[in-house]
Amino acid sequence: MSLRGSGVRGVRGVRDDTALLRVGLAAGEAALRIKRAARACQRLARLAETDPDITLDTTVQCAADLASELGYLGENDPGAALQVAGGALQVITHLPPGPWSLVVEIQAELTRGEALLALGDLDGAAGCAASARRSATLPLPEDDLGLRVRAGLLALDGQVAVVEGDLERAVTHFRAALDADADGVLGLRPLVLARLAQVMQALGDTELGLTYVDRALACTTVPQSDAAVARLHGIRAELLLDADDLEGALAESERGAELVVHAGLDPAEHVRRVADVRARLGDPSAPDTLRRLADDERRATGAPSLTTLLALATAHLRSGDAESAVRALAPYHHASSLPRPQRDAVYDLLTEAAERTGDEAGALALMKEQREAARSDARVGSASRVRDLADRLRMDLLQADLKEARRREQQLTLLVRQRTAELTWRAAHDELTGLYSRDAVLSRLREPAGPDTWRTVLYLDLDRFKVVNDAHGHEVGDALLSVVGRRLETAVLVLSGRTCVARLGGDEFCVLIDTEGPLDGVATAQQLVQELCTPVDLPSLGPVRPQVSIGVAQAAPGMPRPVGDTDLDLLRDADVALNRSKSQGGGGIYVFGHTDREQAVRRFEVEHRVRRAIEEGRILPAYDPIVDLRTGTVVGVEALCRMDEDGRLVRAAEFIEIAEESGLIDALGRVVLAKSIRDLAASGSPSFVAINLGPRELRRPGLLDDLRRRTTAAGLGLDRLVVEVTERSFVDVASQEAQVLRDLSDAGVRLAIDDFSTGHSSMVHLSWMPVQLLKIDRSLVVRAARSPCDRTLVAAVISMAQTLGLSVVAEGIETPGAARVLRDLGCDLAQGHLFEEYSRIADIPRTFDLGRLLSDD
Repeated sequence: MSLRGSGVRGVRGVRDDTALLRVGLAAGEAALRIKRAARACQRLARLAETDPDITLDTTVQCAADLASELGYLGENDPGAALQVAGGALQVITHLPPGPWSLVVEIQAELTRGEALLALGDLDGAAGCAASARRSATLPLPEDDLGLRVRAGLLALDGQVAVVEGDLERAVTHFRAALDADADGVLGLRPLVLARLAQVMQALGDTELGLTYVDRALACTTVPQSDAAVARLHGIRAELLLDADDLEGALAESERGAELVVHAGLDPAEHVRRVADVRARLGDPSAPDTLRRLADDERRATGAPSLTTLLALATAHLRSGDAESAVRALAPYHHASSLPRPQRDAVYDLLTEAAERTGDEAGALALMKEQREAARSDARVGSASRVRDLADRLRMDLLQADLKEARRREQQLTLLVRQRTAELTWRAAHDELTGLYSRDAVLSRLREPAGPDTWRTVLYLDLDRFKVVNDAHGHEVGDALLSVVGRRLETAVLVLSGRTCVARLGGDEFCVLIDTEGPLDGVATAQQLVQELCTPVDLPSLGPVRPQVSIGVAQAAPGMPRPVGDTDLDLLRDADVALNRSKSQGGGGIYVFGHTDREQAVRRFEVEHRVRRAIEEGRILPAYDPIVDLRTGTVVGVEALCRMDEDGRLVRAAEFIEIAEESGLIDALGRVVLAKSIRDLAASGSPSFVAINLGPRELRRPGLLDDLRRRTTAAGLGLDRLVVEVTERSFVDVASQEAQVLRDLSDAGVRLAIDDFSTGHSSMVHLSWMPVQLLKIDRSLVVRAARSPCDRTLVAAVISMAQTLGLSVVAEGIETPGAARVLRDLGCDLAQGHLFEEYSRIADIPRTFDLGRLLSDD
């Protein structure tokens, strides 16, 4: 229910519901707590018949529940608190004194004391405090409830002292109660802070009072009830009124009223405060609201409360009706016996009313009476004592702040240390397997080895792990990696020397071993293989036998090493060795040697040279004429890749493999393709140019569109292109490469099978491949020129290909004899060194004189 913005009408809606205005209201949470306390009281009476000493767990729990409910009622519902507390004391009276009966007895007295104070019975509250104090001298349970009743007794003594006007004694008790509930776990801290805020209001220190109430609102260790929070908002509203912040006071009052209604308790106090604030803001309906409230209180208790009458008198004065203000305070015209705050409020209002009605003599008499009452009030301390008390309380707050700051600093320091340790561990370990990470291995390798230390690095990789991951998902793959990691850790335990086991990423692992003597790297790797390659039972898959490839690299004391090499390069060397092992079929062990280092260096240098050549435009095409063996006519050319280095053309055989591995083959292919298409367009003949495309290039997105765009720009049709591929690209009919080739063929590009007789050669494939040319590999051509058996094989290939409608090209024709043999076997076309190599298509003759060319031996 929201009261903000609803004006007095919204508040009046709360006030006019007479069911909400009865003391001890039984609705919502309050009704539930009252019933709960009453049931606990009745149940304790039954249990005590068989367990009068309250020692059994069930009886103890019942007593604890009753004490807890009594604590709630004492703070929130005076009428119900008196009734239930009285019943609890009757139960306890018939029990022998014991720790838990004392807890219930003390809490019942405290509850009665809180309720009597709320109802204005100071003597009765003081008697309850004295009775509770006597019982607290006996042994109590050393738990939170036992500690709470002790702290609650201090809080009640402090509140009694406040009402008696002894603020110094009150503050002493409240400070002791705060110390008893330093961590807030007893749930008393917000209540005591609220009481201190009221003391500060009495001392006139609004700022310090607001500090106390704000801290009470911020207490979250023990959840506070709606009624308790409403009380805090009410205190805050009173403090804001003293500070002339009427809008803030109105907001706090409305919030308090909402919470009290939600808790099912009497909202009269908060409604009175809302009306009081609205009267000060000039709301003309506020006096009527307060008058109805006073009438309700008169019917309920026999007389309105002084607080309500003060608010009503103030409202009349604000509305200009001084006579009504005087009538409202008629029961208190002689206010000298009242506590000083209420006495001063009454005198101030009556004096202001007298001045407004022109009764100057009456006003002077009232001021004189007020001064005499102040002089005779023995309970009022000097101004210096009040200032000292406020200063002590302010110092308490500063010390509490310092203590809390230190506690938070310690917590933050501990949290930072924990987080730093966690981050440090994560940086040095693999999260999945718990093994060391790549960074940790590199850090170990940076540590200098001893002068007699042999350092060995074993680089491991799971063969065909991707198949497991793709087929069964990452969950199964992760399970396999975790098992391998644990086995690897177990396997190195039996090794001598200092070891470090790491997961480098994916399915790659590393073992670093430092020993004081020679270590047989192969034997060590075999031990790991034996440990790792036993079957693993994977979820939803069953037993799987892992297979690993291992690369080994070692550095011995005094072993010569390339300039600039460090132990960090051992990991690189082991990786190279691993790749060699996998290239040999996997499941093996390869030891890195001097030759491997030289090859690795060479591969790096070649890759660098190719990359530079691409960037500097030094990649050039060269052309092999494709000649008709019957007529000598040049029917086409094959575009070859050359690299210009200081005027020397480097053949593709020296760099093409490395270009494929490094991914540079795409860039090379695009350069050769672009230049060869332009050359063909410029020359006008022959009929086609053949280009080689590998599997990587066939998978390049937009290949067909690229070919179409380039040929169109050059004024050529796609039928002037021949794409040469190996038979392997066609083996898998459903592969991406096979589909691309079918698309190229459908678009008009002619296809050729290159290097036939190597790899997956099979005449069966030719029956469905969309190809027009079959190129017999050079190795078979050379053998056919020398061997009758190979000649018979070549003749069979030619015959079958021609039967299928294919033109046959003999590659690697280097001698006239080889050309004559292939011509006699019926081969259609030929290419090779016999017909030379050209840098431009325009330089190639249209026809070769075969009579002269083939007659020379």
